[in-house]
Order: sequence, then structure tokens, then C-alpha cells
Amino acid sequence: MGLANDLMTAPLAMGTGAPVSCIGRVGAPHGVLSEIACFRQLTVDLLYNLRLMTLDPQAFRRNPPATKEALQSLIAALPKSLPDDYIAFLERSNGGEGFVGERYVSLWKAEELITRNSGYKVTEFFPNFFFIGSDGGGEAYAFDISGHDVTVFEVPFIGMPSDASAIADSFDALLLPQIS
Repeated sequence: MGLANDLMTAPLAMGTGAPVSCIGRVGAPHGVLSEIACFRQLTVDLLYNLRLMTLDPQAFRRNPPATKEALQSLIAALPKSLPDDYIAFLERSNGGEGFVGERYVSLWKAEELITRNSGYKVTEFFPNFFFIGSDGGGEAYAFDISGHDVTVFEVPFIGMPSDASAIADSFDALLLPQIS
């Protein structure tokens, strides 16, 4: 077990003091690949915590984890599943806000996602997208849920689906500039 086991169960503050563990995640797969994914995510979290130590007041700040009930309710209400790395993020931090590199990111809480997508009439105006947050201005951050794409898109609140542009290959990649 040793160091790898210690890392998988070690408390990581992530700005909240909440313990982090890959064990017992909602819908978590088991096996070597899931352990590798878990180790990768804990590495990203560790680097995030190191970034917080710089005390940058505008840096992205994560909220405490979403409750299991909020996650289960969200998953049940979704027309299609969201990328695993995003669901794992919600398990560790229920949204957050601040700068990620040069980009301002406001990620909505699990319990707000369905209401906000409904309020913005996403299914009517952007039928293949699911909004997860915004830049605090005129752009939403979204996933294309028409397939199994994990790309994060920037979508204008007032515009056409064709105006969407890819900004990150995955949700984790969206948050990586904060640790560079």
C-alpha cells in the first residue's frame, strides 16, 4: 500500500479542509485504471493546493464538495451523462469561482445546474449543450452532450450553437492553467 495508499486517502484542504478520497465516489469504477485516474486527480488537487499557498486573492476558489443527494438528483435529472472528470470535480468541490490563468471561471453548484440550464432555455437554443458555468459576463462554459465528447466549450449566452468554441480538451484541462 505505502505512499500510493496514503495519497488516495490523505486529507487535502482544497481551500475547504474537506478530506479527499477516491474510494467510494459516486459511480466510481474499480481496478487499475480507476486507481491511475484517482492518482492523477489527486496530483492535480495537490498542485491546486500548492497554488493556493501563493495566496493569490483572485485565484480560483473551490466550494466545499457537493452532497451525495445533490449529485444523485443532478444525475437523475440529466438527459445524458456528463464527463466523469466533471462529476469527480463536483464530488470534491461544488463549483467555485475565480481566475484560472487569464480566464475568469464561475462554475455553478450541482443543485443549480438544472435550474440555470432551464432558465437560459439551453434545450431550446443550444440543444446539444449543457451549461456548467460562465465567465461572469456574456459567455457560458458548456459540454456538448450529443455524444461522448469531454471538450469544454465557451458559448455566448446570446448567439447560435455554431458560435461555440472549444476552450479545453477536458474539464480537468480547463482547470490546469491554475497550476502552471
